[in-house]
Amino acid sequence: MDFKNIKIIKKLGSGVFGTTYLVTKDNKKYAMKIQHILPKHRTKSFQYELWRELDLYKYINTLNKNDSKFFTKLYAYEIYDNCKHEQKRPFKLGNDSWAKGVKQLDKSDWCVKYLMDYQGKQTFGKYMSTHSIKPKEMRSFLLQIIKITLLLQKGGYCHCDLHPLNIMV
Repeated sequence: MDFKNIKIIKKLGSGVFGTTYLVTKDNKKYAMKIQHILPKHRTKSFQYELWRELDLYKYINTLNKNDSKFFTKLYAYEIYDNCKHEQKRPFKLGNDSWAKGVKQLDKSDWCVKYLMDYQGKQTFGKYMSTHSIKPKEMRSFLLQIIKITLLLQKGGYCHCDLHPLNIMV
């Protein structure tokens, strides 16, 4: 699969490093994430988040159907130059060394695009704020989150940004 004939429908959300959009390709909905990278990140190295993330998707593809259903499928990725993407964050960056590194990323002309399954727009955080969750339902959610965490651990991965807005319902 490639990035030809993709039409951006709307922005789904922004994080620290990337923005995710609802897109269509061949009349099917997908999520497309775009994030800046530094030129040196183009070289495959697990020192860079890009390659660790791609390695995680490779691991997810090895899981059986029952386990892989808990994860978003990656169809394609593309590293490209002359990136015009402008990262808008849900908060303002400070001036510490970490924030300066993130601002350096924003200035880079290099980006990576990920084309993934569109899982819908309902996050666990939004769901909890609009529904009265019964104990049985909460146990089901928690058991699924624990299963996902264990699957990640089994593959040697750790999710360092696990919160209700990063979990799709």
